[in-house]
Amino acid sequence: MSNYAFIFVCQQGPIEIQVLLLAASLKDNLRCEYELIAAVPTPCEICGKPKNATLDALRELGVRIEYIRNSKKPESPGDAFMNKFFCFKIQTSMEKLIFMDSDMLCLREFLGESLPDVDFCAGPAYRIPKRVIKTYEVLCGLKGNKQDIVKNIFYFQSSFMVIKTCYAKEFSNIWQKLFSQITNTKSLSHILYLREQILSGVAVKKLGISHALVDESYNYPISRKAINYSKLPFFCHYHKPKYFLLEPGLLEKINITFNTYPVLSELAHNDLEWRVLFSSSIVKAIYKINIFTRRLLVKFKLVFLINIIAGAGFLFKNITLFSIGSKHHQKT
Repeated sequence: MSNYAFIFVCQQGPIEIQVLLLAASLKDNLRCEYELIAAVPTPCEICGKPKNATLDALRELGVRIEYIRNSKKPESPGDAFMNKFFCFKIQTSMEKLIFMDSDMLCLREFLGESLPDVDFCAGPAYRIPKRVIKTYEVLCGLKGNKQDIVKNIFYFQSSFMVIKTCYAKEFSNIWQKLFSQITNTKSLSHILYLREQILSGVAVKKLGISHALVDESYNYPISRKAINYSKLPFFCHYHKPKYFLLEPGLLEKINITFNTYPVLSELAHNDLEWRVLFSSSIVKAIYKINIFTRRLLVKFKLVFLINIIAGAGFLFKNITLFSIGSKHHQKT
């Protein structure tokens, strides 16, 4: 059975809440030999510094704190994702390295035995953007019709990636080089946010290692559909805390974690997006309707209506969170 180093980024702000929840869920559910590593970006004047109480709580959970250096100041959408590159350069004695986005949770026992026996694997993407095909044509020299090119594309969600540790550093170097190259050419200028995700698959191809996709139970999108509690996924990806409102079983576990770690509860109560979990029944009900409607639209692929709902939700969020924030300020 393989052993694993689970690595995630910890930065100042709401990510501190996410990382504490993730670390607690991993500690509760991992049944393999493992190591937990929080990668803290530096320098602090650019990246910010997590609270000492957060770092202390992570250490209490058995998390090793490692500092990574990303001296590039984020200037464009997606620049902050460069932190991922440096996570794969962290030294570990574990055989495999698992990178996870901070806004994920481990939901059930994980032994690792169900992962494919390959050098690299990752969670599936929902669709392949047209720009991905063009990128592969340019960077990998792929030619032919669209169908032939798509067969050679390895495109995935870069929020959950597993790689044999012996390949991790070289993968990171290739990935980082591709990121700089494609940024300079401006060929992905209209989807800057997806640069690292598109290029991670290209890096795997260029590295020439065996690879595979895992099923969505390793990166379950609760923003898009409800959890089947009779068949829990290993890991869920929630993106925003509001999605917990439609998952009472999950919300109950999160509240227990809040009560266990005072610093986590304090951070959540002082963050506008997380504070919705403690708001009035009316506010929660409106959020639930919005989320439920969005899930239906995703299910039936009504993208144009999703954008309308998102716009309305954004307006409502700012009004309600301002109201919640004002009330909280008055109490404190």
